[in-house]
Amino acid sequence: MSDSFPWIMGIVMLTTLAIHSIETLQYGVSFVGIKTRRLATAGTLFGMVLLVSRTANMVQGVLMASFVDDAAEGIIPIDSLVSRIRWVILAATFGSVLGALLLPTFVRYMTKGVELFVHYGSYTGLVGAMIRRGGLKTTDLERIATGISKPTVEQVKVTPFRGIPKSFLLADILVTAFFTVSVVACNYSGALVPENRSATGALSGVTNGIATMLLFLLISPRVSRYIDDALNDPAGIVKVRAMAITLALGKILGTLLAQALLLPSARFVAFLASHL
Repeated sequence: MSDSFPWIMGIVMLTTLAIHSIETLQYGVSFVGIKTRRLATAGTLFGMVLLVSRTANMVQGVLMASFVDDAAEGIIPIDSLVSRIRWVILAATFGSVLGALLLPTFVRYMTKGVELFVHYGSYTGLVGAMIRRGGLKTTDLERIATGISKPTVEQVKVTPFRGIPKSFLLADILVTAFFTVSVVACNYSGALVPENRSATGALSGVTNGIATMLLFLLISPRVSRYIDDALNDPAGIVKVRAMAITLALGKILGTLLAQALLLPSARFVAFLASHL
């Protein structure tokens, strides 16, 4: 493992970057759906992108587990494992920043994608049309490149955030931090108490479930309300835009907070595993 460490660590960080970039881009799906009046279609189309995230998540999980095994067996020191995990969390922050920067471009091309999806009616129809025209051409790539939108400070300034309570941002930061640190903290705790690795592995599912519950309790109700309001009143789309930016900011700050929560969370999980 040590000889191939740079390659494996590089793959873990790239997959982490991809996962968190896609998760951040997901905040723009509701905006696109309301803008096109095709909310369900936008969600279905983005499902293909989510498949990439899920696949990357599986690869990342396997490789991270190999690091924990090495630390538990004494092949690498515990400090080295902590350093690797911190780099992975940092990759999550970079991925969140990248996703936030790509949101304007994503909204533009996702809107066009929804229109094409409605026209052709299915994934197979889209792929078939692409095959019939001979795939992507140079002019298509040039058009895509010139259509990239850079987020500006002015775009943020004209977005009305008054309707988004600060408690929503705080809740998003805390939930994101818990989501980010929950599984890696359980992995790290498995190296701290290798004799209880089965228990720490089981607790990772519990912590992830708690994070999901917090998401549905603290974030989802407000998101649903903003989306429903915008569906009933087109003027409400500006609040959905503010919500997406707030969620993206909260995700970035939440991944940073996860760095501070890593060690205490791992020690707490190790304590629980040792006393179950």
